[in-house]
Amino acid sequence: MHRRQLLRSALGATAFGLVSTSFGTAFAQDTVYPAGVVYDPPPFGLGVASGSPLPDRVIIWTKLTGTTQAAPLTADFTGLDQVEEVVWQVAEDAAFARVVASGSVAATPDLGYAVHVDVEGLSPSTHYFYRFGARGVTSVIGRTKTAPAPDANPGVVKVAHASCQAFGSGMFPLWGHVAREDLDLVLHLGDYMYEGGGSGLEGHRSHTYGDPQDLTDYRRRYAVYRGDPMMRWAHAAHPFAVTWDDHEVYNDYSGGANKTSRKHSAWQAWYEHMPVRAAVSSNAVTGGFEFQLHHAMQYGTLVDIPVLDLRQHRVAAKHIEAAGLVFPGSEGLAEQGSVYDDPSATILGAQQKQWLKDRLVEHGDKWSLWGNSIAILQMRNPSTLSLTDPANPAAAVLPINHYWWPDQWDGYNLERQEVLGFMAEEGIRDMVAVTGDFHAAWVSGLRPNFQDPSQPYVGVEFVGHSVTSSPYGVPASMVEAHEHVKWQDSSINGYSVVEVTPETMTNHFVGVTNKNQPASSTTYAVDSWSVDRGTAMPYQNTGVGRRPTRDVPALPAPGSAAGYGA
Repeated sequence: MHRRQLLRSALGATAFGLVSTSFGTAFAQDTVYPAGVVYDPPPFGLGVASGSPLPDRVIIWTKLTGTTQAAPLTADFTGLDQVEEVVWQVAEDAAFARVVASGSVAATPDLGYAVHVDVEGLSPSTHYFYRFGARGVTSVIGRTKTAPAPDANPGVVKVAHASCQAFGSGMFPLWGHVAREDLDLVLHLGDYMYEGGGSGLEGHRSHTYGDPQDLTDYRRRYAVYRGDPMMRWAHAAHPFAVTWDDHEVYNDYSGGANKTSRKHSAWQAWYEHMPVRAAVSSNAVTGGFEFQLHHAMQYGTLVDIPVLDLRQHRVAAKHIEAAGLVFPGSEGLAEQGSVYDDPSATILGAQQKQWLKDRLVEHGDKWSLWGNSIAILQMRNPSTLSLTDPANPAAAVLPINHYWWPDQWDGYNLERQEVLGFMAEEGIRDMVAVTGDFHAAWVSGLRPNFQDPSQPYVGVEFVGHSVTSSPYGVPASMVEAHEHVKWQDSSINGYSVVEVTPETMTNHFVGVTNKNQPASSTTYAVDSWSVDRGTAMPYQNTGVGRRPTRDVPALPAPGSAAGYGA
């Protein structure tokens, strides 16, 4: 009997149940690992995850790290063969008495022993449990959920969104809270990891690695972040849909035509660690892997969820590219209506832009909830504000009426006008963008031309708080100068939960306390905003749908799926 057949025959009690892995001893400081980092037993040191759910299928993920406990941080895959067979099961119950799908897959070093299984033949709107086996070890149990059937009305869809989780800025109890939420999906909107190394932001915890330059460096960096057991818990508890922003490669980069080996290494490492359904191809010039990241999920007749890639295909305005996107005060910045309106600049790329337009028209009879990594809303410096770089107070003041940060959609004004103008022409008014990047929460109306307040809104944007990254202080005069901005908070860390019904979409902003003391971390209601179908006008709720305060319990025991969801 061939080895593959042997492995498949082992899908009963032999392969699963020899050694059950766990989320480790949470928050224990080890002399080898950075603070708060502990791995599951090898070879499944980085846990399991699922993502990109459709009505009949979902991606389940794991990654073999090696045969030693320290293998994730060395990223040398200690003890693994050139080809490792990994078995998997999907069941209707956590005890795996009702297995509905199983198989085996080869894990190889060309993609870092990452495993992405697209499990087919599943039922819509159904929770499933899954696990992997390799080398006589069983992974932790993951739980996932498929999307509703295309013609079904699910009544309500609940989506959490979060972004910006600098390791040095704190631990990840937030993800323990998300793991316990009653959700259909989690959107991670970018800055999953930060390329910066050294002593750590804010000095809360640090790792000793410098800025990553090659594939091994980036793999090690992801291993640091996945070493936080709360992060692994959230991945095991819910399906994720994931996009990236800049720090997964380096600060404020553009993809465009300049596809360097560093970018390819960063993109590949990201793919290796994410539960995504992405078309993988090889660049003929550099030999590196490329990925079609933008994708969408339809949740019945209620909501379509396009997830955008705003880095890989962007071509920055010529003056911005030349200036290297330094903070305001550089020679690259200019007033609106001049070099900002560069027709060669694109944040989406031609193919993705057309895909998005087609998707908006095709699903115009339902809500459109965008997974969007950087702010669409316009932010310009008002005449009453003297704004300097908070990290360098001696830097030049941002000139009056200049955009605050052209790395956002502000730096691609013509394309923003085109896309939002297209929505106006097509009569689309049920679009909501949930956004990361900013380290602060915003609620804003969206219109094609932000300089014309007589234009009706075509959509609404909810920008979420950061997971751990330091909140950006935003002057009140900056907020007050923008009629389209309805609310802003830049004082805390947190996440959001969006509830979608046929009539209303609501974004609950959730604050998280004690990010550096996970055992005592709680959540609390920050604010809640809604938009009604067909209005594109956000309004603040008063005491409606607020989130309860609660603590983070102990991590699930080995072989248990307890604590997944509310």
